[in-house]
Amino acid sequence: MKLNINKKTKEILMLALAIVFTSILRAVAIKIFIAPSELAPGGISGIASIIYNKTGFNISLSTLLMNIPLIILAYFYINKKFAISTLICTAVTSLFIFVLEIVPIENFADFRGDLFVSAVCGGALTGAAIGILLKVNCSTGGTDIVSLLIQNKFPNAKVIFLLFGVDAVIAVIGAIVFEDFTLLVYSVITMLASTFTADILQKSFVSTVEVKIVTDKVDEIADFIIKNLKRDLTVISATGYYTGDEKKLLITVLRKRQAVNLKKFIKETDESAFFFMTSVSDVIGFGFNQSVTPKSSLGIKKGDKIFSLRNIGAHFGKKNKKEISKDNYASTETEEKNLTEEHIDGKTIIQQTAPSDIEPENNIPKNQQINKSAEN
Repeated sequence: MKLNINKKTKEILMLALAIVFTSILRAVAIKIFIAPSELAPGGISGIASIIYNKTGFNISLSTLLMNIPLIILAYFYINKKFAISTLICTAVTSLFIFVLEIVPIENFADFRGDLFVSAVCGGALTGAAIGILLKVNCSTGGTDIVSLLIQNKFPNAKVIFLLFGVDAVIAVIGAIVFEDFTLLVYSVITMLASTFTADILQKSFVSTVEVKIVTDKVDEIADFIIKNLKRDLTVISATGYYTGDEKKLLITVLRKRQAVNLKKFIKETDESAFFFMTSVSDVIGFGFNQSVTPKSSLGIKKGDKIFSLRNIGAHFGKKNKKEISKDNYASTETEEKNLTEEHIDGKTIIQQTAPSDIEPENNIPKNQQINKSAEN
């Protein structure tokens, strides 16, 4: 008997399964490999390891307590669904860590004498958990949330380097606390193993490919892509450098299972066609993802106004432009507000703008440009 499960229920079941499985992986990584070896591979787990080994404070409880403030930030400034799933994941992980804490340790293998094994295994298990959770729009909490907050505000920032630096600082603190700088080396190995494993898993999850085809049978292949595969494509004129022949280049993005059908069709339709396929990720558009992670609104509250980092930059940028206007070109308060400055080819362009581009009475453009030479 076949069960009819709708898409929403299937997503919830997959999320629940992923959370349970990854929580077990993380609990084993922290309790069996990382904490007993006094490793501090950054993040919340690294801090929890330091606290546990120096004070004996419960790892599961400290992990949960330190994650709660970050999850609250994620709830308000990233995505509510993401924050709730991350909270559940953190709570379940803490539960499994607690279970391992009450089970006699002699029932498990003791890797405290082999730091390399502890570092590699602990990092690999943690990375596997991160890779799986990212696939279901969830995270392990801790620095994962910090990375999303930073990335939402600064899309072009090299967040990975910033996070690696933060984790490295935690690893250094751990080495100082434990008075053994050998642990610093193995903590870094744990971090690298985690990053490498998460990256491998993310690439293995990719199910979308870009296909580029050079062919003379453009109409036949294009019709197959549109009518049979229900995908769109782009056609570009191309010239073979060696032969000088004019050809057409077809570009499309497909699911892997569709790419297999397309490959077979191309070989049957045009044996002289040249084509190749490349795995791609983060495809946004019709038939794929329709949206990206919403930007956070994390900012600074002052009185009744909230200044985000972007607004603060714009605020000071406008202030500087107004000061330039006052010193050189201001004649009225209205003109001061409408002056903007651009730097083009070594010249400073002061542009005066108005609410409309055309003066209704005389049909004269109201935008006026004043050029002045400037040494940059």
